Amino acid sequence: IPEIDLTGKGVSIADGDTTPSTTDDTDFGSVLVSTATTTHTLTKTFTVRNTGSGTLYLGTPSVTGTGFWRGAKALRTWLEPGEADTFDVKFSSTTAGTFTGEVILYNSDANEAPYNFAVTAAATAPEIQISGKELQIENHDDTPSVTDGTDFGKVIIGRTTSRFFVIENT
Repeated sequence: IPEIDLTGKGVSIADGDTTPSTTDDTDFGSVLVSTATTTHTLTKTFTVRNTGSGTLYLGTPSVTGTGFWRGAKALRTWLEPGEADTFDVKFSSTTAGTFTGEVILYNSDANEAPYNFAVTAAATAPEIQISGKELQIENHDDTPSVTDGTDFGKVIIGRTTSRFFVIENT
C-alpha cells in the first residue's frame, strides 16, 4: 500500500492544510515587487516521499493562485517504497499585496488523493524615507528647515556648506 508524505524544510505538511507556515515553507514570506527591468522571485522546494510498502504513482503538481507557479523540474511519475523526489513552487508579483494559492498533487495514496495544501506570499514595493539631522523629511516638503538640515543658511560666495542626509528603503 503506498503512503505519501509531503514536506517543506523537512517538516511534514498535512494533507488539506489551510494554515501556511514559515516552519514548513508554505508561507513564502515577502519579496519585492517585480518591475519591467527586475524580476524578484521566491522559490520553495517540497519533497514527496513514499513511506508505504507499495508503489506510489504521482501526477504533475499544480499550483493555483495569482503569482504562484510550479518550477520547471519534473516530479517523477512513481516512487517505490522509501524513495523521494522534489518539486519547486515559485512566486513573484508585479503588484504589492498578500497572495494565497493552493498546491495540488494527484497520487495513488488511497486516503490522501489529491494531496493539497495552502500557500501564501507577500509582495512589497520599495518605500523611500529621507531624513536630515535624524528627522524625517516628508515627500514634497517645500519648506526648508534648519532643524532637518534642508535650510543651508547663508553661504559666503566661493565657500561650500555640506549637509548629510540618510536615504532608507523602509
